[in-house]
Formats: sequence, structure tokens, C-alpha cells
Amino acid sequence: MSEESTSLSEACQLVRTQTGHDFSLYKTPPLLRRMERRIAITQTLHIEDYVRYLRHHPVEVELLFREFLIGVTFFFRDAPFFDSLKEKVIGPLLRKNGVTTVRIWVPGCSTGEEAYSIAILIRETLDACHSEIEVYILATDIDLRAIDSARAGIYSDNIIADISPERLARFFSSETGSYRINSDLRNQVVFSGHDLLSDPPLSGIDLVSCRNLLIYIDDLGQEKILSLFHHSLNPAGYLVLGHSERIGGMADFFIDVDKQWKIYQRNGSTRLS
Repeated sequence: MSEESTSLSEACQLVRTQTGHDFSLYKTPPLLRRMERRIAITQTLHIEDYVRYLRHHPVEVELLFREFLIGVTFFFRDAPFFDSLKEKVIGPLLRKNGVTTVRIWVPGCSTGEEAYSIAILIRETLDACHSEIEVYILATDIDLRAIDSARAGIYSDNIIADISPERLARFFSSETGSYRINSDLRNQVVFSGHDLLSDPPLSGIDLVSCRNLLIYIDDLGQEKILSLFHHSLNPAGYLVLGHSERIGGMADFFIDVDKQWKIYQRNGSTRLS
């Protein structure tokens, strides 16, 4: 193991000891890039010096943890994906005969844009088909600050670039320099802290939307998470991954619904051993 890898491993252990969150199954290059930003800010010359600094500065351990959590998210990211999701997943789920409830899980939800985007699609589809199905959306993340922000549902006015005027008028209220998700939509989404790599999985889920999280996780961690999703999904439940992510060794356990947008359906005829 190189000195760089050894130092990163120790830094991750310090983060785990202080926060309880384990980054050992995350890919090395993204973690190193984020450590380098903290090294520059603290003006420690080398990664070994930075780790020594971490040992004696718990506040910096917390700041490194926050750096590891930084994600990029916005409303209706990849608009054609949401068109496909509405047509091939949400529509069939809400129109399925005999269904009275639908449960959706959005892990790695960050500040909530993806979860609220799905909630908007759900509301539009329910109205179009005059359905009274109960839909529960649980959105989770290990970053409790992001969870608090998502619950508040307040976003900068930059979101007008990603949301149509019709949706802004219907689902948001305008505030000074910002927009807030209307209370009825906020109440449809439950935000909670949850660590995919260590906490127990959810169950009875009809749709898991986990886009652009696996790209940060190594192969072993990805296999663990995909197995967890398979366990969480109902038979014929749906799984959505990011555009550049792959189902890998779990291909036998899922059926392609949309290869371009990485939409899968659980294969009810196969079981994990």
C-alpha cells in the first residue's frame, strides 16, 4: 500500500471514529481529490502532514467529513430521463389494477431536488388518471444537514432554469430570492438519515431511485448496495441508477426497462443466495 493510500485509510478511520460513517468502500480518487481541497485550505504541505493535523483537530475531521459528502444535484436532472421514468415506471405503477399504495425510496437524496422532482411527477400522473392511490416517498442520506435543508424545501431562484413556469406556479411559492416547495408536496416526502453501507435496508419498495451515488463507491460496495436494493424491492419493483452507472454482476436479477437511462425491473424469477 502506498503512503498516499495509507494516509487516506487513516483519515477515513478518524472520520469513522468521530462520525460513525465508514468511507472505506468509497472509490479512492474522489476521496483524495476532496482531501486535497482540505489540505490546501489548512495549508498542510503533504497528505501525511494533513493526517497528523487531523489527529489533533476534531473540528477538521468534521470538515473533512462534510467535504466527503459534497454532491451535485438539481431539479429534473436529465429531463429526458424523467420523461422515460414517467412513461415506463410511474404511469404503470399508478395504473396497476388492485394497487392501493406505492412506496418509493430515494437514497442519497442530498438536499431533496430529486425526491421532490419525483413527487411532482407523481402528483401530475395521479391527477391525470384521477387516481386516489396513496404514494409514500422516503428520501434518505447520511448528511443530516442536507436532510434538514431538504425538509425545509427552500431553494435559490436559480431553479427557474430547471423547472417550467407551470410547475413553479403550481408547486412552489415565491419568497425573497428563493422558492419554497408547497406544504402539500413537502408533506408527501419523508426525509430521514440513513447510511446505505451500514444501516438495515428498507422493505416493500416499489421504486428505488439512486442516481449518481454508485459512481463514488468501489466494486465491493456497489455489489453490497445493489444486493440491498434487490432485497428492498417488491417483486417486479423498479430500480433507477445514474446514466453512467452499471448493474454489473447483478444483471441476472434485474430486467432492462430503459437501457439508455438505466431503468431496471426486479426479476421476480431469481433470488439472491
